[in-house]
Amino acid sequence: GQSFQPVEEKITVMEFADGRPLLVSPASNFNMGAFVEKEKLLEASIRFCRLFDLPVKIGLLAEIREESLPHAPEPMKESYRVTDRLVELYKCRFAVKNYGIDFEKACEDGVTILIEPNGTTGNQVIRSLYFLEALRFYGAPYMNAAHVVVETFRNAKDYPDVLMLAAAMANAKATEGNAP
Repeated sequence: GQSFQPVEEKITVMEFADGRPLLVSPASNFNMGAFVEKEKLLEASIRFCRLFDLPVKIGLLAEIREESLPHAPEPMKESYRVTDRLVELYKCRFAVKNYGIDFEKACEDGVTILIEPNGTTGNQVIRSLYFLEALRFYGAPYMNAAHVVVETFRNAKDYPDVLMLAAAMANAKATEGNAP
């Protein structure tokens, strides 16, 4: 019965070989990377981390590095400004950093939540990491759905992992209200 826009709060749950989680979003080509979109994805990712008692360490990516800003076209500058605004919004509550374009530095720092510049970039990064078998993919839960909904890739081979995430989410949500 509850209507929702699945793209607004769809996050992607992945895991490094050493067991570190990585939530990456936006993951949909329809997400343009606006401030409000990214804020919703951050809140959804934080809720997921709290649901499973995962640490919250946020990495934000932009379309450009800070040192390149003076010579950058306006859309790239705006991407960096949006990222900086999110850092300001969350820095009092969580470890958060603007990594510019440096995905590798964010991963080296052990971020658990990674926000890409926009949905197209996020989708390509997620697909590349998955199909190169660099990360284990558990699916993309819709955090604003009334029921548990987890999306996967059309040509994915790991349905047991997606079903495991869906079951874990259903059990966590069922016991969430019963916590002392």
